[in-house]
Amino acid sequence: MRSLACLLLVSLSACGGRVLATDDAGDALALDDAPLALDTASFDTVPTDAGPSSDVAVDLGPAVDGGPTDPPPDPPPALDCFGDVGPTDPKSVRDVTYQRECGDFTCHEIFRFDPSTCVVSLDRGGALRTKTMDPPDCVALGRWLGSAQFQKAQKEGAGCSGSGPRYESTELQLWYDGWLNRKTYYCPVEPFVSHRACFVKIQAKYFPYKTI
Repeated sequence: MRSLACLLLVSLSACGGRVLATDDAGDALALDDAPLALDTASFDTVPTDAGPSSDVAVDLGPAVDGGPTDPPPDPPPALDCFGDVGPTDPKSVRDVTYQRECGDFTCHEIFRFDPSTCVVSLDRGGALRTKTMDPPDCVALGRWLGSAQFQKAQKEGAGCSGSGPRYESTELQLWYDGWLNRKTYYCPVEPFVSHRACFVKIQAKYFPYKTI
């Protein structure tokens, strides 16, 4: 017992305690009045109630659809490209190329029309198909492309902003007035609505499969 008491006293002295007296058994009668300070700042503490997992659920809002954006439906075409198109000069038209993106953005279609031969072609994703149009259709399409209102829209834009949900363009080559190129991007403005409907008719009759 005495050796244990001595060991305790030595330990206290080493930690800063001061022994004032001991009894006959070697037990400490008095220690330094100031209690020993224990610095716990560097100790890792463990909360008594850790609670659930620290993973916090974050509201990221609604999922964003990265898929293609469908253009809004066109209003009914005001003009029939195979009907009365007003003043026209079909002999001014050398050829035309009409391009559009299909519904899933991986599909691209290119229509070409040569009024001198009445040959129309459709290149869809690299697969080229060619047809000779019926004479009435060939004449009607030439009249549409030569119409004053369509060529004016090709020159001036008819209010199309130049951007939209999908790519669409028309390159109209004239014999004596060069190229009239216009990117319309599915612009819902006449006469481009009727122009678009015209090629939908051509596709349905001469290349009958769903594209848009």
